[in-house]
Amino acid sequence: KLIVYGAGVIGCEYASIFSGLGVLVELVDNRGQLLSFLDSEISQALSYHFSNNNITVRHNEDYDHVEGVDNGGMTALLHACELQSFELLKLLVDAGANVNHPNSQGYHPLDIAYWQGEFRMGCYTAESERMVSYLTRHGGKSFS
Repeated sequence: KLIVYGAGVIGCEYASIFSGLGVLVELVDNRGQLLSFLDSEISQALSYHFSNNNITVRHNEDYDHVEGVDNGGMTALLHACELQSFELLKLLVDAGANVNHPNSQGYHPLDIAYWQGEFRMGCYTAESERMVSYLTRHGGKSFS
């Protein structure tokens, strides 16, 4: 199952592509109808087409924070550390993943990265953790 947050042109495109590959898709839209710049009949037809192709559209939903956690308390960032995927870790951290979220056993991404022998991952995570801490202490203000 894939959740696509944002039902603009690109979000609808991703939903359509992954649905075509057989993935169940939830398309989260913070507006009342898909692609509101289109004629309402076209928008309704698109919604109908999506519903017939394993795409569930959820209208009028808005989130200020999204964090995926599996049954073991593992986030995507924790999995990236466990899998020793430095590129995925960088992508998630740069996108704002919570570097302080522990798994169900209390271990943080930094712990897992070091245990896996991935010191560059640990360093990258630690630097991000210091930046998050700094920004929190200073009300989210940057250095400038």
